[in-house]
Amino acid sequence: MSFKGALVGSTSLAAIFAILSPAYAQTSPVEEVIVTGIRASAQRSIDTKRNSVTIMDSISAEDIGKLPDRNVADTLQRIPGINTFSQASGEGGFDENDRIGLRGTNPSLTQTTIDGHSVATGDWFILDQYQTVGRSVSFTLFPAEIVDKVNVYKSQEADFVEGGVAGSVDIVTRKPLDFGSNHTFEASAQGVYSDLPGKWDPQVNGLFAWQNDSGTFGFMVQGFYEERDLRRDGQEFLGYNSISCTLNTPGKPASGCDPTKGGQTNIINAHPDLYGVLYPSLIGSALFLQKRKREGGDATIEWRPNNSFDFLLNTFYSHLDADNFNNNFMVWNTNEIANADNLPTSYKVKNNTLIAATFPKINPITGAPVDGVVEDSIYRPGAAAETWYVDGDATWKPDADWTVHGKLGYTEGKGETPSQPTWESDAVTGLSYDMSRGVAAVDFPDIDTTNAADFSNDWAWSDKFTATDKEFYTQADFERAVDYGPLSSIKFGARYADHTRNVVGFDRGTCAFACPGSPSSLVSSGGQYPSDFANGFKIPGMLTNIWLPDTGKIQKLVMPNVTPYTADFFYWPGSFKVHEKDWAAYAMANLAGDHWTGNIGLRFVHTQEDINTYVSDATGTANAYGNFDLVPINHSYTDPLPSANFAYDLTDDMKLRLAAARVISRPDYSALGGAVSLTDTILTGTGGNPDLKPVRAWTYDASWEWYFNTASILAVDVFYMDLNSYVTFGTHNATYLNATLTGQQGHPVYSDYVITSPENTSGTDKGIELQWQQPIWSGFGIQANYTYADGKESGGGPLVGDAKNTYNLTGYYENDQFSVRLAYTWRSNVLIGLDRSTAENEASIGSLDASASYSVTDNISLTFDALNLTDELLKYYANNETQPRAIYDNGRQFFMGVRVRY
Repeated sequence: MSFKGALVGSTSLAAIFAILSPAYAQTSPVEEVIVTGIRASAQRSIDTKRNSVTIMDSISAEDIGKLPDRNVADTLQRIPGINTFSQASGEGGFDENDRIGLRGTNPSLTQTTIDGHSVATGDWFILDQYQTVGRSVSFTLFPAEIVDKVNVYKSQEADFVEGGVAGSVDIVTRKPLDFGSNHTFEASAQGVYSDLPGKWDPQVNGLFAWQNDSGTFGFMVQGFYEERDLRRDGQEFLGYNSISCTLNTPGKPASGCDPTKGGQTNIINAHPDLYGVLYPSLIGSALFLQKRKREGGDATIEWRPNNSFDFLLNTFYSHLDADNFNNNFMVWNTNEIANADNLPTSYKVKNNTLIAATFPKINPITGAPVDGVVEDSIYRPGAAAETWYVDGDATWKPDADWTVHGKLGYTEGKGETPSQPTWESDAVTGLSYDMSRGVAAVDFPDIDTTNAADFSNDWAWSDKFTATDKEFYTQADFERAVDYGPLSSIKFGARYADHTRNVVGFDRGTCAFACPGSPSSLVSSGGQYPSDFANGFKIPGMLTNIWLPDTGKIQKLVMPNVTPYTADFFYWPGSFKVHEKDWAAYAMANLAGDHWTGNIGLRFVHTQEDINTYVSDATGTANAYGNFDLVPINHSYTDPLPSANFAYDLTDDMKLRLAAARVISRPDYSALGGAVSLTDTILTGTGGNPDLKPVRAWTYDASWEWYFNTASILAVDVFYMDLNSYVTFGTHNATYLNATLTGQQGHPVYSDYVITSPENTSGTDKGIELQWQQPIWSGFGIQANYTYADGKESGGGPLVGDAKNTYNLTGYYENDQFSVRLAYTWRSNVLIGLDRSTAENEASIGSLDASASYSVTDNISLTFDALNLTDELLKYYANNETQPRAIYDNGRQFFMGVRVRY
């Protein structure tokens, strides 16, 4: 969609309103219009946007638990310019949104705060604990019930906490003295039914607030406990490798390979047309089972002895238990091609990708049997994430002209995998696959996939990872009102933050490559995959009849042999520590005139990075993962960040806004400190780059807003970001110890790996946002928005997180007793990043959700919510849709319950 077409469309809408509804085109009505429910929430959000100097959007809760969705990220996807992601990195997509990105950018470029202060984060999935997700915040830790409103700032002010190139999200919590009575009690109890696991689980939330008769002192306590069973059916394609060798004549595959220099000599000599073709490393039928328990709460004390002083002390805690089991029954193409150099008896190539192939059980060149399937079972008991903070906030007005504000706090997050008992086995078999329809039809003709008897070569090990995220912060702000021409006040202040991200991991084999006995005696008797596994895929040939190991037997086999974790099994490739100190000072002038307001300011930020990273060194400390050294690296940099915002009242109901700023986002902690982590089965790895520069950009915004009636708005916003420093991902080749082959052959074996690591580049991002919402007639209303974002790196490729087109359409109806809302969100394909050295894109997807409530009395209402009503599948692909990466079915969720308020 072009900018010109979008602007013409919005002008046409305005003309239609003016013709069909003359009352909407007049100035603001004089009389007060009282609205409640959904309209009240919409009006409050619009008022917040209208009264702001910056370009921003807001979404408000009607009542406890009455945001339109189940967590904060799910709700935020209704705001123009926001895209949500149901994964952080390598865990694949789920039914609950986890990260948010603004205007087609990586979630790490969005700053997230609570009540204006930082919040530490934690991730339950092991790869997220040490791979590149360190700046973005996991929204799975924030239930909707804690929220009063969420403000999304798309332009910058000098007094904002730096860190969001694309913008910032501030979650505003409830305050004790904001309630209208001395005693307030609110509670909700729901049952959630997830249709794939077929289970009901409880969800309970409650709040109590009290204030004295004079309204000068109050407290509030809130608690939540939420359980949910998850089942995810999937097929995964774990990376793509290239069929290659050293040619006898460079550039001429028909001349054949040099047999003395390795590579896929047999395959390319027999089939020269396969030289350079990409093939899927592993193709797995993946069953993921999880039990999530989210519990915690917050407590706030507020003291306001007079109109000149307000003090708040707030603490929050959220813990997510996330035990999970992942079983993957995989086509082992890497072994067929890279290791065994087996000859396919038939194959198909499309877009330089081996989309179908058949391999024999016995290699016709060597006469050796080939392992064509690998069973991978991973159990993660005790996987968890948590966050907590304590924040003190005071505002004092010593006289009519001065306002003093101070903030002091500490926040800590943790992601933990206390153990990861893992078991793998393989089997000698021929195989065939065909992924020409986006999901692979798979066959193993020489084994019974429902029985463990044909499997051997058992491997077992366990991992332990803990990632802690800590920050101490303090700030002071001073504002003095003045009356000097357009200058209405001067504001200045300073902030200091001390942040540490520390990741420690262990990885220990128990009977790796030498487990006694057979799979049936070790881990079988776990049953079978569910009888309806992958029913949503609707693709003939999808492998579904699979035996399932027993998680208890895996744990019993592995864990007695891996504890305690000793220094010899310290997993230095995945461990690091980043200590960061940030100083900031700013000055800002607030301006006002006849029908206009604005501000102009300058923020100076100094960053000190102390990075402890581990590097491979033949003369360093030796352990099971090779020789290594701990290398301290220090960087510091200072950034001036000017900003300006301007808002002009074109009429009583129309505003024009302009904004410009220089902004900064620091690199992810793991992008700075991460060492090289290897995946031996597919010869890939990931690593950090301690010399990364931060993301720096100039941003420009312009918006037109028409507030044509109560709870109504029509708005257009155009934006441009000049990313003169951006962090992307690149690949390079390196040689490392191959633990898989070393364990099998009894002596060190080194292999060439493709390593993915972050690097600096530049780029641009430009786009347009359209939004329209209004009550229509007799309780009916509509909310709609559309975002176009065109983000490109300097080389022409898309930015990570760039979805070209996103739209939301919400229709609602409400009266005094009943309300119902249907919300549809659609997003075009988006680049997620690089995984296993291969690009990973998520295909376009739409989702329909619903919510309804019925007021039995003034204090009691019945509620119903439904997520993913159309049971949409999450689909991922590599460089193009010929190269699928994953397809997941998470099913639907239904929430039914009661809400009370007194």
